[in-house]
Amino acid sequence: MGVMQLIHRLPSIEMIGTDILEEDENGAARLEPRSSTISRFAIHHSSLDTYYLANVVYSCKVLKEFQYSIGGRDVPGGSYSKFNPKTFFFTILPHRETLEILDVDAECHVTEFSWEVVEYEELDERFEEWGGRRDAEHVWTGTPPDSLWEQSGSLLEFRALKRLSLGIHILMYYAQGVNLAKKESFSLVDCLPPNLEYLLIRGYEKGASEMHDAQIDSLVAWKNSGLSSLIEIQGITECIPHAEDVDDPDDEDAPLWEREEEWSSESD
Repeated sequence: MGVMQLIHRLPSIEMIGTDILEEDENGAARLEPRSSTISRFAIHHSSLDTYYLANVVYSCKVLKEFQYSIGGRDVPGGSYSKFNPKTFFFTILPHRETLEILDVDAECHVTEFSWEVVEYEELDERFEEWGGRRDAEHVWTGTPPDSLWEQSGSLLEFRALKRLSLGIHILMYYAQGVNLAKKESFSLVDCLPPNLEYLLIRGYEKGASEMHDAQIDSLVAWKNSGLSSLIEIQGITECIPHAEDVDDPDDEDAPLWEREEEWSSESD
């Protein structure tokens, strides 16, 4: 939060983009709620605690874009910061009328999604066991109000959202709703943002889940019917892999991300 503390209130800055962001080991002060004029964030190839991300979002007066990805880098000590989809959803829900772009690639940091069978109706309860309201009281400086945790909602409420990029499990979880009673029958096409134009799905493999296949088939048919606002869907015919951390950066086959260097062709 060190750099954010310096610039988050500057009126002329609307977006921050960075790679390989790390948390301050000295425990820098958190940002005050609704104090920042920054409305767009792009944080990639990082390993950040959910509360860190939540505090960044919670500091925004208005949020229009949020991108976050893990992967492509070595994590010291082999540990990583878990991502709690429920806590994160609570922080973006108040911005449902302004958020236009949401891109989160952190599904590999969600233990519950590594199970062979994901019971979506049990996720609300399981996400309370770690990284939720109880833990926030110990690690989130300036504990958020009770109203944050008492929210409920789904992707359908994000009326301004035009571009959405998520892992298949987080997509299904957010579409069915967070802290909402789960229906016996669920239709993805009925639960997407009403003005969505672009959807990218990571980690979907045809044949791996009958439920996923049925939902995706209906989604494609709906898009092809011309009755939706969807213009483009990625990750259906070819699986788009989730971002992953690098276990051994010395391994030549490791998916190590490298920053592209921009060289000037002009001589000094």
